[in-house]
Amino acid sequence: KQWYQRRVRGDDVDMLTDLFMAIFNVTIHWEREEGTQSLAFTQDTRDFIQMVKFVYEGLDPAIKHEGYQKMRAKFLPILINAATQFPNLFIDEVDPKTFKGPHYMNKDMTFPRTLLTQLECEASDKKGDKMMIISLLSVLNRMTGTRECRKYLRQEILPPLGKVTMRPEEETHLIKSKVVKLMTHVDNNVAVLTSELLFVICKNNVERMVKYTGYGNSAGLFNRRGLLGGGRRRSAVDEMSPDEDSDTEDYKSSVPDVDLVTAGPARENVTLKNMTEEEKEVEANKLINLIDDMHRKGVIKPGNVGEDGKVTEMDMAAQLAQIPDNGEEEEEDEDLNLDTNLF
Repeated sequence: KQWYQRRVRGDDVDMLTDLFMAIFNVTIHWEREEGTQSLAFTQDTRDFIQMVKFVYEGLDPAIKHEGYQKMRAKFLPILINAATQFPNLFIDEVDPKTFKGPHYMNKDMTFPRTLLTQLECEASDKKGDKMMIISLLSVLNRMTGTRECRKYLRQEILPPLGKVTMRPEEETHLIKSKVVKLMTHVDNNVAVLTSELLFVICKNNVERMVKYTGYGNSAGLFNRRGLLGGGRRRSAVDEMSPDEDSDTEDYKSSVPDVDLVTAGPARENVTLKNMTEEEKEVEANKLINLIDDMHRKGVIKPGNVGEDGKVTEMDMAAQLAQIPDNGEEEEEDEDLNLDTNLF
């Protein structure tokens, strides 16, 4: 507890690292209470949580000193892994009149805010630590189990929309742009965790998810959940009270000009507008040939949305076999009539 009273120094790192690793290895095997995701907490556990909060919040990601960065890189992953065991107890009751830190609905949001700052820092860096990003997203996903934290994260990551002038990835002054970019990260774990986080703070609502992130960014999530046909699946989040409509007047006025695939402003296709019908037909044939070539080379495969809302590979031969050839049937009928007349 003496660490409560001072900042972490470089000399403490090895000792703290071993300590937190030991505690993490012990707590991860604790039995969970039946029917819940919480642990049976003792006072020692609560003291440990307070120590984790103090140390973690004291490690400022904005400090670029080489020695400090090495310390943070070694220490933070263990802190975050330990925090996954009891994320909800990092949010304490506070008095908003006297509490000076970030808060929401009378809850201390210092820890979620620190996680978001760290995530934004890592996502903004082209050499960002992938494992750190995965750890941060894992904890944030766990913390959405509390209504207050879920609402706070939505407020911070997906604030009410104004006039749409650019795609969400292009709004670089907002943390939303960094998070939305992670939805298409080359690492599948990062992409899945990010999509799941955003979907939860959108209350598992497809329409709301598309509005904030675009159908293109969300298609992978919808396919995994069987929601390509729209709609929503019930979950624990659905039991929470509905959020108020966050659409501003500026957003409502720009809705007709929004491209739902990108969640950005729709762009007029000037090229097609100036083409003749014959030129359009030529371009369409080029596109068909290109798609056919990609299909033959195995780059893409035809698919359709099944009854479960997921994309399944389509058997072209079987599909074609089900389509009656009306032309051939008519020819056979005509031949039959001709033969009859001859007799």
